[in-house]
Amino acid sequence: DIIAAGDYRFYPDMVSSFEKGEMVKGKTPVVWDIYVSNNLYNSLNELQESELVATIGGLDKAEADVSLQPGQYVYVKYNDVIGEPVGVLQIDKK
Repeated sequence: DIIAAGDYRFYPDMVSSFEKGEMVKGKTPVVWDIYVSNNLYNSLNELQESELVATIGGLDKAEADVSLQPGQYVYVKYNDVIGEPVGVLQIDKK
C-alpha cells in the first residue's frame, strides 16, 4: 500500500473479548514492529534495528504516533505468536 507523508496513529483493533480484558483460549493478541526507512527493501530481513520506530499491540494494546517524511517507506513486521493470532492493525492519518 502507499502511505503519503504525514503524521499517523498506528494502533491495534482487538476482538471484543480482548477489549473486555478477557483471555480467549488458544488466541494471542498480535504484536507488530513498525519500521520507517529511507530505503526501499525487497525483504523484511533487510530492515535495520535503527529503523524500528515502535512496537505496538499485544495485551497492553500499545499504540504509536509515527511521522513519515516524503520519500520514506513504512514497513510493518508481524511477530509470530503461539496460538491463533487475533487483532487488526489500524492506521489513521492525524
